[in-house]
Amino acid sequence: MVTALSVLATVTTLACSSASQLTGTSLGKDRAPDFHLRDSGGQAYSLDQFRGKVVVLTFLYTHCPDYCPLTAELLRHADEAAGHPSDVVYLAVSVDPAGDTQASIADFEQAHHLDELGDRWHYLTGDPGELAEVWHSYYVGATSAAVAGQTDHTTVVYFIDKNGNRRVFSDLDVPAEALARNELVLARH
Repeated sequence: MVTALSVLATVTTLACSSASQLTGTSLGKDRAPDFHLRDSGGQAYSLDQFRGKVVVLTFLYTHCPDYCPLTAELLRHADEAAGHPSDVVYLAVSVDPAGDTQASIADFEQAHHLDELGDRWHYLTGDPGELAEVWHSYYVGATSAAVAGQTDHTTVVYFIDKNGNRRVFSDLDVPAEALARNELVLARH
């Protein structure tokens, strides 16, 4: 005879085991703040429209000489390692609204083969005020330096589950296989 207590223990064990399988800093199940931005072609997107999918969220700029190309490559390799899961979407939010033009975004995507992600990849932009709200909601600092046109910003990858909860964030010092495991663990739950 199955009791309510044994069912609760099984559910708790499964929930805890899935959380412990994630690589990065645990965020519990904090609701991910929604936002409304556009891609370089003007198509509007909101975070909430991806409910039912795992969202991998990061913050980039197209003229970045170091961390942004590394992040793009890391995400592409993680997608490959995960087997190109159809229920995982990749969103990059611009930290350089002036410099991230339609042409620079297309060049960045081509240089890092992000077209391999198909319609699961979206590079989102907006006006400075819109973007600043998103940065603030996700604890991302972004400042433009007058020297060499560079932008200093927080480098982080958030994993948002199918229910719209921030579950974990990772720095760029983890292998693509660990990010792929995060995607697959969240896709199963």
